[in-house]
Amino acid sequence: MLTYQQAKDIEDALGPQQAGPILVVLQDLDQKIEKQRTSVKADLLMELATKADVANLRAEVKEDIANLRTEIANLRTETANLRTEVKDDLGNLRTEIKTDITRLDGELKSIRLWMKLLVAIGILGISFFSPAAMKLLEMLK
Repeated sequence: MLTYQQAKDIEDALGPQQAGPILVVLQDLDQKIEKQRTSVKADLLMELATKADVANLRAEVKEDIANLRTEIANLRTETANLRTEVKDDLGNLRTEIKTDITRLDGELKSIRLWMKLLVAIGILGISFFSPAAMKLLEMLK
């Protein structure tokens, strides 16, 4: 805004009739500038974050961090539980495999024994029904 002294100086320099329109234009220009300044201030105030906004944001971030820490702790617990289950399952599988191997080893020994017995019976059967073996038996009588 033009001060009274500035307006008076313009009137003295140009004269009252010529200074009148210029002073009106300058006053309108000052009013428009002031309106623009007020509008810009309002826009900036709307865009700027207040302390309360920053505090709210910090609180939200802290809450998110706390939630993430809780989730990480839960995941670690679940992972530890899964590791324990896997170790237990592996131990059970090893025990089952050892039991099966022992059972199969026993069955193989039994099969070998039966095979030896069958071979011996086969040899005896062949020897009893063989003509050469029959002649040998007759000679022993």
